[in-house]
Amino acid sequence: EILQYPNVSLCDVVIIMKFHPKHEKICEIGLGVLWNLAYEALNNIDREIIADQGGIECILSAMSFFPHSVTMQEYGCGALQNLALSTTNKRAISNAGGISKIIRSMKLHHADCDLQDSACVALQNLSMDNEMNKKIIADEDGISAIIAATNLDGDEDVMRSACLALTVLISNNAEIMKIVSKNGGISSTIRSMVCNPCDDQVQLAGCHSLRCIAVDSDLTKTVICSAGGISAILSALLNHPKQCEIQKEAINLLHLLTTITSNTQMLKSSFIHFDICGLLLNAVENFPSECANNVRDILKRFKKSSSAADVYSIDEKFGPDVDKKKLKYVPQNIKNIILGNQILPFISRTIKKSASLHKRFSKFSKY
Repeated sequence: EILQYPNVSLCDVVIIMKFHPKHEKICEIGLGVLWNLAYEALNNIDREIIADQGGIECILSAMSFFPHSVTMQEYGCGALQNLALSTTNKRAISNAGGISKIIRSMKLHHADCDLQDSACVALQNLSMDNEMNKKIIADEDGISAIIAATNLDGDEDVMRSACLALTVLISNNAEIMKIVSKNGGISSTIRSMVCNPCDDQVQLAGCHSLRCIAVDSDLTKTVICSAGGISAILSALLNHPKQCEIQKEAINLLHLLTTITSNTQMLKSSFIHFDICGLLLNAVENFPSECANNVRDILKRFKKSSSAADVYSIDEKFGPDVDKKKLKYVPQNIKNIILGNQILPFISRTIKKSASLHKRFSKFSKY
């Protein structure tokens, strides 16, 4: 009764848990209270007060004494994920062995979605702007645990948390990029994007992660495309047309992937399912300074990789100084445009923009 939240104080919780470290019910309730206190902390000062009064020690002690209790491990990871928002607490949790306990929980209870979700968020917060913790997570095989979490029967929340955690870990860390790539992180990231098509954070994180992994490896670029990466990228462009960062990251990733001729062919084959010209033009129209140059290069690669048709040059569609006002929507030689069925409705829409274009198009209408 003393431990019933919200009437209990932080000091009481810590004292009781320290006095009864092996009492499962007391520790379970105590962890729940600490999770609530950490969640409701208004700022890092409040979170650090919890740590200073022994909160982290109590959490890790309970997780150590009851490793097979799913509830205990979930509550512990939940409390740590909130406390880890403080830079000071990141170090304290790491120094006390908290990272290894979180990873052990993930491996022992790999089928529990709630625990995996809390653990992934905890590792994400612990590694944010902390290279030492990233190294510890990698050394403790935490990367594999996070990637494995994405295989939990398509649980969207877990996939989202795992994808965001991988993105934070990959950021500015070449060694972790290699580990993620070798352990199936590419397919897990793409799977997270596919299962969360409307989640802007997942789409942005996924595109960013894939771009970081692929930047120096032609083999990785091919692996991304073979694993369905192009469809995931085009879906991100389609579902988030007004999100500047997503459009920029997705176009940058397409630009990177299409440096490989075979990948360009894969992109062209996606015309069956996506209005690729429309997606690329939308990116340029809405965000010209962020996307125009890369879109130009992507479409030029279409031309180089095509032996069946003289695919129009991007320079015919955009002026030399690309901006929204200087876009030219219809190439000079419409007759020779062969980009698949999706181009016909695109041309029809653009023709309405200028009466003079009607006359030009009528010459080739029989084709």
